[in-house]
Order: sequence, then structure tokens, then C-alpha cells
Amino acid sequence: MVNLPGEIDKLKVEIGKCFDIYKILEDFSYRFNKEDMDRKWNIYGYPRDTLELVAKRKKEMDKEKGKF
Repeated sequence: MVNLPGEIDKLKVEIGKCFDIYKILEDFSYRFNKEDMDRKWNIYGYPRDTLELVAKRKKEMDKEKGKF
């Protein structure tokens, strides 16, 4: 969990490249289906979702430590 923020930062570069490809396709009036658009926005939100989940689990683990 300690290394996760750094790993996510690395992935943000790849996510940016992915969005660049979507932009190019949009510029050529490519019509995305719903699944493609859902995937696009899931990719966008995954870093935040992952960090929130890690924070939640860390908080839960800290609570468990306090019980012992």
C-alpha cells in the first residue's frame, strides 16, 4: 500500500495516452458505443477509487490495531 501512490502516478501517464487516443478518435467523429464510453470514464476514475479504497482499508486496519 505504501508504493501504491507512486504506481498510480506512473499509470496516470498511460491513462493520459489513452485519453489522447479517445480525443483523436473523437476529432475524426468516431462514434463510441456505450461500453467504450463507460470504459473511458472508468479508466479516468480508477486512480481516485483505488486511493479511496486504500485509505478506507488503512483506516479499518488502524482500528483493528487499536483493539489489541
